Amino acid sequence: MSQRDPEACGSVTALIHDHRALLPLWPDAGKHIAGRSKVYEMHRTGTFPVPVLKVGGRYKVRRVDLLSFLGLAGE
Repeated sequence: MSQRDPEACGSVTALIHDHRALLPLWPDAGKHIAGRSKVYEMHRTGTFPVPVLKVGGRYKVRRVDLLSFLGLAGE
């Protein structure tokens, strides 16, 4: 999967300034990758572009991994 244009993915500025280490898979992380159904399908098939963690029964993505995937790691 290629990287998506960060500016076309919703509030990238909010993502950059969000200082939580872990973000919910949906909507916080997933909306920057694809639609909700596709995000969960990618997770189930192991094709989501960043590692997904299960924390307390919820799926989370490390913010640093998502920013790196979007090409915003230095932000």
